[in-house]
Amino acid sequence: MKSNPKNPIIASFKELALKMNVLLSTVNRLLVRLQEENIIVREGNNRKGRWVIKTIMSMNITKPIIRKIKDNETALAEFEKDIKSNEAEDAKDIIMNFPTVYIHNWPETNKYDVYVGESNDIFARTRQHYHNRIKHETWQHRMLQKDASLYIIGHEHFNKSLTLDVENRLMHYLMSVDKVRQVHNGRGNPQKSYYPSEEFEGIFQKIWTELHESDEELFPDENIVKDSAIYKASPLHKLTDEQENAKIQILDCIASARNKNEKQIIFIDGEAV
Repeated sequence: MKSNPKNPIIASFKELALKMNVLLSTVNRLLVRLQEENIIVREGNNRKGRWVIKTIMSMNITKPIIRKIKDNETALAEFEKDIKSNEAEDAKDIIMNFPTVYIHNWPETNKYDVYVGESNDIFARTRQHYHNRIKHETWQHRMLQKDASLYIIGHEHFNKSLTLDVENRLMHYLMSVDKVRQVHNGRGNPQKSYYPSEEFEGIFQKIWTELHESDEELFPDENIVKDSAIYKASPLHKLTDEQENAKIQILDCIASARNKNEKQIIFIDGEAV
C-alpha cells in the first residue's frame, strides 16, 4: 500500500494481519496502542470499523518555549522582569499571555520530587504555590526548603485542552522515571477531541526532547520511559472509544446491581494491551 498525504492509507484488520503474518489479536493490540499515540484513528465505532493511518508532520511544528529558573520568589520576580524587558516579543507573548505548563522539581534522597501543572497565568499561579508553603504538610513547604528548579513551557498553539494533555503526559512519563521518587499530583485529566489535538504528539515530542537535553536523569530518553513496566501499567493512559464504552458498561452494570441491592459476581472478558 502506498501512502498519499492527501489520502491516508486505509486498511482492514485482515489485510494488516496478512501483510504482517500475525494473528488478528496481535494486530488489534498494536492498533490500539497506535491509536493511544494519536498515529491512527478508527473509522466507525464498532469492532469491524477500519483504521485510518494518519501522517504526522512533526517537522512542521514550531519549537516550544522552555525556560528553567531557580524555584523561589526572588528568581520568579527576576524572571518576570527580565522577560518583559529582554525576551523576544513572540516568546514574551507566549509565556505572558498563553496557557503554559510548568514542572516544579527538587532533590529528595538522591532522587527527585516533582509537581506538574498548567495555568493561564504562570506568575500568579506560581506565587499561589509559594504562599501555600506556610502549611508544613504541603509539597510546597518541602520544595522551598530545597534547591528546587522550575521549568516553564509554552507553545504558540497551546490552549486549555492541549496544556491539560501535555500536563497529563508529563505526569505519566515522570511517574515511570527511576530517578523520580514522587509525583505530587497523581490524578490525570486526559482530554477528548479538541483543536489542535492532531498536533499534540509532535508538540510533546519536541518538549520532551528539549527537557531531556536539559536533564537526562529527570527526563530520560523517551524510549526508556515507554519501555518501563510502570508506564505500561499506568492508569493515566487516555482510553480509546472502545475502552471508554466498556468502562461505561461496567459502571452501569455495577450501579444497577447496587440499586437493586443485589450481590453478584461480574465477569469481564478481555485481554490486556
